[in-house]
Amino acid sequence: MIPVAVQLPTRLIEALAAGLVVVLLTAAIGGGVATAAADPPGPALRTEPELLDAALSCPQGVRGSRGPVLLVPGAGGDPVTVFAAGLEPVLEAGGHPTCLLTLPGAGFADFQLQAEYVVAAVREIAARSQQRVSMIGVSSGGMLVRWAVKWWPDVRSLVDDVIGIAPSNRGFDLAAPLCGGPCPPATRQLKSDSKYFEALNSGDETPGRLPYTVISSANDGTISPPYPDVNGDRNDSQTQVQAICPGREVNHAHLGFDAVAIALVRDALRHKGPARGGRMPAGVCSRIYPAGVDASDVEEQIAIGAANAGANYGSAGLFTVEQPLRSYAQRRAPDPKAILRLRPRRVEAGKRTSLSFTASGSDRRQSWPLPGASIQIAGRELVTDSNGTASLRMRIRRENTLPVRLLAPGLASASTRLLVSRP
Repeated sequence: MIPVAVQLPTRLIEALAAGLVVVLLTAAIGGGVATAAADPPGPALRTEPELLDAALSCPQGVRGSRGPVLLVPGAGGDPVTVFAAGLEPVLEAGGHPTCLLTLPGAGFADFQLQAEYVVAAVREIAARSQQRVSMIGVSSGGMLVRWAVKWWPDVRSLVDDVIGIAPSNRGFDLAAPLCGGPCPPATRQLKSDSKYFEALNSGDETPGRLPYTVISSANDGTISPPYPDVNGDRNDSQTQVQAICPGREVNHAHLGFDAVAIALVRDALRHKGPARGGRMPAGVCSRIYPAGVDASDVEEQIAIGAANAGANYGSAGLFTVEQPLRSYAQRRAPDPKAILRLRPRRVEAGKRTSLSFTASGSDRRQSWPLPGASIQIAGRELVTDSNGTASLRMRIRRENTLPVRLLAPGLASASTRLLVSRP
């Protein structure tokens, strides 16, 4: 049995409100998603399609004036209470259709299981919108989206931005004391020395040619430095709100509603690359919350979220050992490449010829089409369709060798050449 907590420390209350963990309570263990390809690459999803389908909600659809966004809550967080008073209305007002993901076990289930829901959601939204999907994860949700990108190679080519708000990228202060006895699978995996984190942070911590944005607070109180950090490259950013507004007070529970944090999110979504603190709008430090966000709604939803988290603490079961790593996570992570095929490879100068292009991704085990990829040839640019193909009729008047370049989202560029021979 888990002892009932009589008095909660402040840090634990903040974690509750953000949907990361819950109090030490006595707990009882208590139409399919259409994928982008018939046999999508990466580990097979074990979860029933009906469950994956029911977990995804896109109230306003997936098409808007800007790209769609998938919102992923942390452990214990209900997506409605985590996002409804802040990110969801702000992003929708800015033209971004938002989709909410309800995680299994209220986010306390094995993170490897939860990642399947993220993967299925990204594939579904991309297929329906015909656009790349930005992922925003709060608390442990900010770490969870990295797992999906790391092990499912096609997800990299379907994602635009990866954004973590107070993400638990290396652990969580209270995981060890919470797991002094039986605890939910996700809480045990949040221990900084877990096998889960060892696998997540092995090798490249920001895989894929994607921008990663990490947003944190110096006085978070729940995810203490260096837990939010990732070792990324120059196309990534890590920003504490205090670097923009010195002395700003914002804890873990409120960071997802904070005016500066949401300004950084909007900046990342509106520009190529990650968020940059130097582009913040004037006067952002004078606001606690963004325009249109009501302080009383924020506090009400934080309280509801904490109550929901407490009620669902044991819904994924309580265990004394960490869930074993699945076989795919015991191997080296895939390093997918873009491949460009051109037919014909040789044409005759002065003759109008039909060219066909096929863009695909490959991780040496599997391959998949790359929709929305850019193909550049002779000053012209084509975009591949849902099957990763494009075609063009053209006449090249002189003997030449023309470079053909493929720019594929999330992957390194690929190239080939078209040989133009004498008539």
